[in-house]
Amino acid sequence: MGWYILVAKTGSGPASTNTGDVYTPVEAGFFGIIRERLGETTPPVGFSTSLLLTQIGLLCEDVELYRTAWKVYRRVSGLPDQDALTTLHYLTATTSLTALYDAPTKAIETGVKAVKVWGATEELRTNGKLSLGHKEDYENIWNRLDSSRRKAIEKQMFLHLALGPVFTQLLASNAEYVDWELKQWKKALTAHKESFESFEHWISVLEYFRQLLTVNPQAPIPASLTSDSLFQILQQLASSGVNGMPLHTSLQLHVASVNYVLQLETVGRYFMLGISQFLYDFWVHIAEHRGFSLNSPQLFREELSKVSLRQSRQATVKILLSASAAVGIGLPAEILERFRNAEK
Repeated sequence: MGWYILVAKTGSGPASTNTGDVYTPVEAGFFGIIRERLGETTPPVGFSTSLLLTQIGLLCEDVELYRTAWKVYRRVSGLPDQDALTTLHYLTATTSLTALYDAPTKAIETGVKAVKVWGATEELRTNGKLSLGHKEDYENIWNRLDSSRRKAIEKQMFLHLALGPVFTQLLASNAEYVDWELKQWKKALTAHKESFESFEHWISVLEYFRQLLTVNPQAPIPASLTSDSLFQILQQLASSGVNGMPLHTSLQLHVASVNYVLQLETVGRYFMLGISQFLYDFWVHIAEHRGFSLNSPQLFREELSKVSLRQSRQATVKILLSASAAVGIGLPAEILERFRNAEK
């Protein structure tokens, strides 16, 4: 599974094993041939259903089958053989996917656990005590952390895992639906008030999201939210569609936002689902109604018609690369390289 996952993610297999040995080149039929000696081998940590399901979920995510990955990860919950590493990944992934595909209440329940596991895991990693196959009392480790640290971890992780992806998903929605969805989140958060270290903070976040998405897309970031640069990125995306904004300005906001999200690595993939749809709708509208402002508008429309939103990351960068040519703006070398790598 490890080989399949790496190939799906990077396009090539591993060069070496965990022990540093050369990884045997994989040829056609390698995994289909019965190998009795290999079948008799027991991994050092034993066989784990949780680990296998987590690997299958990773594979599904790397080929952008997110709903399938979500279904797989949900099967991990409750299994007795979870360890520090599988628990962290399946909980963080499940939080984001549940926030996108299910009711806010369920996302919050999973998200609260994910935040605690992430904080506890970081504590274990810092102290050199994190190990595969070892089960941990995350709740106890989390509760031993300083209150200010728990709040800081919660403010970062719940935003990145749950509310951030939800915001980008709502970018392409109408105001009426946005208002309804945010009310559902506020209701669910209030019902789980005691589960949060900073409940009032999250109410402020939802109110700011409402302002950006339904009232004023250029609303300034409240002072209480300026500590996380992600809010600036979300504001840039929301404000990029303001009537009368020059195309080169909108494009610069899009490029800067996507460049930031690409650097979020694992959690960034959940933002791309909403961002790709938003950018596609935005630039299709421009191509149809403001083609006179573009270079080779017919070519731009043809390139947009070939974009597959099922591959959200690739779609996002393809749209922006095409838009930069149409608007006549060159991208900085560092950003261009990052976009090219994401397009693979």
